[in-house]
Amino acid sequence: MDFKCLFCPCVFACQFDLDLHLERFGNVAHLQLWECVHLLLEEDGFEAGVDNHGEGGRRGSRAYRDRVRACRDLLSGDGNG
Repeated sequence: MDFKCLFCPCVFACQFDLDLHLERFGNVAHLQLWECVHLLLEEDGFEAGVDNHGEGGRRGSRAYRDRVRACRDLLSGDGNG
């Protein structure tokens, strides 16, 4: 049996894991946090030289850098979520 989060694409193998996931999000919109986690995984992989498919020309844009910064703030607990 799978335990699907109602707020984002995440699926868990047991209720306990789903409960931990829900507890972690607090007041942050799940989909926003999920997108930030994946954006930063790709960004950090690109910077480390292990992921070169990335965002193409958008990577250097100010809007992209602002989004990366906002995601880092959100995940570090400095966001307003």
